[in-house]
Amino acid sequence: METESKNYIHEQNQKLREEMKKYEENLRINEERNQRVKDSISKFKKRVFKNKKVMGKAVLIGVTALTFASGLYVKNNEDELNLKRSIRTLEMEVGTHGGAKDIVSDEYIYNLNSHVQSNKCNIQNGINIENRIKNYCLENNIPKYIEVAAIEKFHYYMSNDYISADNIDLMNIYNSYNEESKYIKLTNGDIIVVDGDNATYIYADNNQNDLTK
Repeated sequence: METESKNYIHEQNQKLREEMKKYEENLRINEERNQRVKDSISKFKKRVFKNKKVMGKAVLIGVTALTFASGLYVKNNEDELNLKRSIRTLEMEVGTHGGAKDIVSDEYIYNLNSHVQSNKCNIQNGINIENRIKNYCLENNIPKYIEVAAIEKFHYYMSNDYISADNIDLMNIYNSYNEESKYIKLTNGDIIVVDGDNATYIYADNNQNDLTK
């Protein structure tokens, strides 16, 4: 009886030791698994944080680029508006100094004396009208082909050819000009030949010599 009891106790102790070994092994496995999970989470967090920094930089660069581009667009848009405003002013100045008339009433559209006396003339800088137009165009970054058109428009008015002068619409010439084209054909039949920064006005009537070179 005593031997059986000892054997029983021994068997139970053996089972307990085996169970403890299994428990410890499972505990070790779980700890390793938990550590791997922790390591994976840590790596994932680092990667996400790094990506956030990269994405943040990318977004910042993108926003900066967009802001800069928007600034350029606004600036370019303002420059374009200022240029068109200068061309309209030039057209008015040419009409005023050239003596533009209403064909129906045969009356001058602008009063030159009042215009000069008002001290609001925009083409005062120069010796003659052609030189003054050139200076105005240079100061306001007006293209050469507009400059030569303005000078010829003035000469048409001075020659009392109001129809040909009125057909030289400076704003329309600017809006319709295509940089790929080498010439601009006007509604009065004349042509402006554009060669880079240079422009030459050619009359439709070959018997006339162009006044602008």
